[in-house]
Amino acid sequence: MDNLLWPLERRHPLLPDEPGQFGIARKNDVHTGVDLYAEINDHVVAMEDGTVVLIEPFTGAHVVQEADKSPWWNDTWAVLVEGKSGVIAYGEVFPCVETGIKVRAGERIGQVIPVLRTFKGRPMVMLHLELMRHGSRSTVWWRNGDPKPDCLIDPMPLLLSSAGSHATTFDMDLYDGIQFRDPTAKMNIQYKFGARLRRA
Repeated sequence: MDNLLWPLERRHPLLPDEPGQFGIARKNDVHTGVDLYAEINDHVVAMEDGTVVLIEPFTGAHVVQEADKSPWWNDTWAVLVEGKSGVIAYGEVFPCVETGIKVRAGERIGQVIPVLRTFKGRPMVMLHLELMRHGSRSTVWWRNGDPKPDCLIDPMPLLLSSAGSHATTFDMDLYDGIQFRDPTAKMNIQYKFGARLRRA
């Protein structure tokens, strides 16, 4: 895991708080990756050299499997890149690459787009990052009560390696759900509970 890059271009490495960590039980499932909170259109870059092996619908009504559709979320995609560390899935993005191409570490592969439609006190914009074993060709759903899917690997060691000593833990007090705020400015939450995200 040498020469890994942080997957959000020009964004200070922020490690996820507890709700965004790998393996956290949620209402209907167990979290299969980590959530790296971001701003709309932040550029996502390949953490290492690899090949784009799949681009798949990730959230929203356009997900192929009927059981996995999530129409209460926005339509997002996942870009799966196979490299030295395994298959890294960069989810909740809009891709700017195609399946089959080779990418270099630091090359842009997509942009972060809002996954949530409604602000409920947690971030609405994030890069969902998963790590899977070599040969994996789709993301998986980890249902509550089921054992961890064999293909999944905790991506935190990968992220810690890429962040180095500069990483800090995400602080919701410095984020209003969509963007980071100036830590010296007075708190000004612009998005209230239940408010729908306005699209540009």
